[in-house]
Amino acid sequence: MAPQFPALRMVVKQLHGGAGSAAVTQTAGYPWRGEPYLGNQGYPKGHAVMVYVVDTQRRPLAPCHPARARRLLTDGKAAVWRHEPFTLILKRVVLDADVHPEPLRVKIDPGSKVTGLALVNERTGHVAWAAEVTHRGQQVKGRLDQRRRCRRARRQRHTRYRPMRFANRRQHEGWLPPSLESRLSNVLT
Repeated sequence: MAPQFPALRMVVKQLHGGAGSAAVTQTAGYPWRGEPYLGNQGYPKGHAVMVYVVDTQRRPLAPCHPARARRLLTDGKAAVWRHEPFTLILKRVVLDADVHPEPLRVKIDPGSKVTGLALVNERTGHVAWAAEVTHRGQQVKGRLDQRRRCRRARRQRHTRYRPMRFANRRQHEGWLPPSLESRLSNVLT
């Protein structure tokens, strides 16, 4: 499992009930954020990064532990199919009866600056994949502020008559402010 991101603390708390242990709620330490390096403490006990597996016909199978993936590679039973995300492809045929990966649930933790995403195994509660999506909200707001400053400066200039444009600002149905629209499109795409 990837280091616990601050935006995913809520998901982990829900999975483990209550506040959880200190190892579950801490991050792996990012020096540029002023957080100390925690070594291996950032990973919850009993969890690890999962390796994705597909069969010979590229149908997804249940993710496996890195130790099992290493053994499959050294025994020649699998090969690396993709590096991002790291995925193995099996060299032997898997029967159709065995191709039923366990159901995964998508968890989304929306935040003001970062949205956390996680794929959680419904039966065991293990996090199979986790990521953060950084929003462009502050960038969008800065550009809107710059546009506003330019518009106001243009109005203050002594130039030829420019008709007022105030009655063409009708908002369509379902309109959202640009910062919220940007956040929504970041998470959806």
